[in-house]
Amino acid sequence: MVRILLTSDLHLGGNGSQPIRQPERLLTLKKIVTLAKNHDLLLIAGDLFDSPDPSADLVEEVASLFSILRKKGIHIAITPGETEYVNGIIPDFMKKINADIVFSDVDTTPFIYENEGQKIFVYGLPHSSRENLSRLVKISESGFHIGLFHTLVDDTSTSPETLQVDDLKSRMLDFYALGHNHNFKLYKYMDTIVGAYPGSPEGSGYGETGDRYVLSLSVDNNELTQIKRLTVNTISITSKTVNCETTDCETLFSILSGMRDEKCCAVITLTGRRPYIIPDDRISEHRSGFYDIIIIDESHLSLCSLADEYSSEKSLRGDYFRRISDSIRNGSIPPDTDLNSLADLLSHIAKDDTIGEETLCALLNA
Repeated sequence: MVRILLTSDLHLGGNGSQPIRQPERLLTLKKIVTLAKNHDLLLIAGDLFDSPDPSADLVEEVASLFSILRKKGIHIAITPGETEYVNGIIPDFMKKINADIVFSDVDTTPFIYENEGQKIFVYGLPHSSRENLSRLVKISESGFHIGLFHTLVDDTSTSPETLQVDDLKSRMLDFYALGHNHNFKLYKYMDTIVGAYPGSPEGSGYGETGDRYVLSLSVDNNELTQIKRLTVNTISITSKTVNCETTDCETLFSILSGMRDEKCCAVITLTGRRPYIIPDDRISEHRSGFYDIIIIDESHLSLCSLADEYSSEKSLRGDYFRRISDSIRNGSIPPDTDLNSLADLLSHIAKDDTIGEETLCALLNA
């Protein structure tokens, strides 16, 4: 029996826009390497890195971790993703990370692993499309034939950049080990698993919530006998949407308190018309109980809360919103005014950095 660990899309060395930072991503890679010690092969289906030019220190750290596996006789095969395959060229750093093979367009020969009479053939191409996958030639030799590809499977698209489910069902290969889709997914045909995405092992976007996985596969007598999801993420992203029209400020903070976890990245999306200001200092107080709190504000401030937010500024913008606040208090706003539409317009004016002092002065004198 041969045991195989499949992962993809860890996106090391990103530009800082990811919700989970670099130290935690490296910790997740270390967990993956620890799991790989109980396997024969580690397959990486692209986007291990998030940059075509990661730091030398990061490359050295990855190389050191993979060296541990190689010394234990565990083999590593990588197919580059789009972040590691620029203008048809595999960057030099990919050759320094101690993998057995980094697949390229130049040579489509499979990597072969044999143990106790079981042969595994691993085929790979960088950031694969239907067109270049058709160039692969399956060796006519008994064994278990795996395609390690970084590509999308999408029956709704006619793009040559995507595979169709029928491509997997054609059974040219016995199993398709896939990367690029950040969510776990299995593909079956006639009750047989023919392909899988492990998904990103650490969340790279706000929607990549909950447990994140690698896949452990067992192959015996040229058949996939077992496939398991193993949870590996260091940080869990938890996402909630809060309708501010039906949720007051205290309830919002009560929701946050209920999510408290030092290994949780809380993503709160605010929607609806918001009749209150959310104090920054209270958000800061809660941060100590979380890995991070990310507020995505898709709400619309009411006219009163908008005036409250800006009227304390010592600026022309502050002067304008103090006048709005006075008008609200003394009831001088015409009764037939659509206050929500006015609030949306003034919110746009307040947040638009291209609106200069002349415009604000005109508004003050209107």
